[in-house]
Amino acid sequence: EAYKLTLKPVEILDQIFKNLKFFKWFDKDVRKKVIENSELVWFDASHVVFKQDDPGDFMYIILMGHVEVRVNSPETGRRDI
Repeated sequence: EAYKLTLKPVEILDQIFKNLKFFKWFDKDVRKKVIENSELVWFDASHVVFKQDDPGDFMYIILMGHVEVRVNSPETGRRDI
């Protein structure tokens, strides 16, 4: 189950985003637009965020913790990445 926050501390998230490699070249207005269209969520340790072949309609940025990524392939079977 995911936990959603209703408050969006734009300034705090902007400080985090501008230090991430992906976002550091974006100007503040672009980062602000991304943040305003984002949700901050927490997942329990055993939560499956998405499965292979799910539509790619979200982007996840891990601010804390870690994830396991597993891929199923006919050639190699199930493997961790």
